[in-house]
Amino acid sequence: MESTGSFEPCRSVLVGVSRRSLLFSPGDQPDLVRKAPRPSPDVITIDLEDAVVPEAKPAAREAVTELLSDDEFRADCHEADAELCVRLSRADPAADVDAIAAAAEPPDSVMLAKASDADAVDETRALLADRDLPTRVLALVENARGVVNATAIADHPATDALVFGAEDLAADVGATRTTACREVTYARQRVVTSAAAAEVDAIDTLYTDFEDETGLRAATETAVEFGYDGKMAIHPAQVDPINETFTPDPDRVSWAERLLAARDDAAETGRGVFAVDGEMVDAPLIAQAERVRERALAADLTFDPAALTTTRRVSHGGDNSTPSHELLVSGPLAAVCRVNSSRTADNKGHIRIGYAIDSAVLRTPVTGGYLCPTRRTRSRVSKNRSTTRHGTSTCRRTCSNG
Repeated sequence: MESTGSFEPCRSVLVGVSRRSLLFSPGDQPDLVRKAPRPSPDVITIDLEDAVVPEAKPAAREAVTELLSDDEFRADCHEADAELCVRLSRADPAADVDAIAAAAEPPDSVMLAKASDADAVDETRALLADRDLPTRVLALVENARGVVNATAIADHPATDALVFGAEDLAADVGATRTTACREVTYARQRVVTSAAAAEVDAIDTLYTDFEDETGLRAATETAVEFGYDGKMAIHPAQVDPINETFTPDPDRVSWAERLLAARDDAAETGRGVFAVDGEMVDAPLIAQAERVRERALAADLTFDPAALTTTRRVSHGGDNSTPSHELLVSGPLAAVCRVNSSRTADNKGHIRIGYAIDSAVLRTPVTGGYLCPTRRTRSRVSKNRSTTRHGTSTCRRTCSNG
């Protein structure tokens, strides 16, 4: 049996996670922190380090506990699809972690300031583990020793991203900061290369002039060219330009999909050489196309419901066997729609098949001709470790079939 249909446009399908923009918000100003989800940064970092003077840190820790326990704030972060992070202070990280442990729910990650070596990551991991907290660390590489040890820091099992801090690094080595950033080029490249080798995210340094959007976009384009996955922000106005710059344009995504489809077709037909748009394709071009598609997925680009069609095949192995369901998808970004299915029954007795498409979860009745997204889970795989954050959200429309 085959049934053909299209995606029901009841809400967009989330495919992947990203750290394009990481917005800092001072921990001692909870009212500002509560506004942080509004510009939709990919990561919200509550800062207990540089943004908080020493005498204000105890009050800031209390604010962090309250914020992490605030259902409304957590819901706002969830609605914005934002990862929630806390940057620990260097002076008393144990007190910071105690404040996190006292909250009703932990953050998704913590940031380690001045990550100088793998031992520093291990100490942070131990602080978290001793309190039964998630041990996902964003390691901020911002001094000379950290740059030298960037590979070991990235390789630590608790490290989930390397974050490059040019301002403190320049001060540490005695360099003069320039607009061209030539003085930190080596360190910037070492950090992103170390992150890539360890298969963790790389987040680029701040652009300090938050009123200069042109300069911010140029600096972010350079970060993209270097291979970074995202960039830090110190002002909400910086979030949109950063997100837009890290999001591939539709023409580039279309090129990547054509190239990868041609690669798959060549593999199926046993051809070692093939061309796309009049250009012979080699391994570096394939790697570029894969990177573009990864960025498109990580940027939460959504499927156009009118552009994707689906065909579901149901086959029976015998009179008493469970039917086998196969979902075929065609259209833009269809290559990501490799699915696994699970068979369930709802309270009305309808048999439903749950289709997992990467990090998006779709459900469809066996006899229906459409797909309706009703649940999503943000997840990512890093260093062969599968992690999930934020849980699920429910479709706000009622499916017409039931």
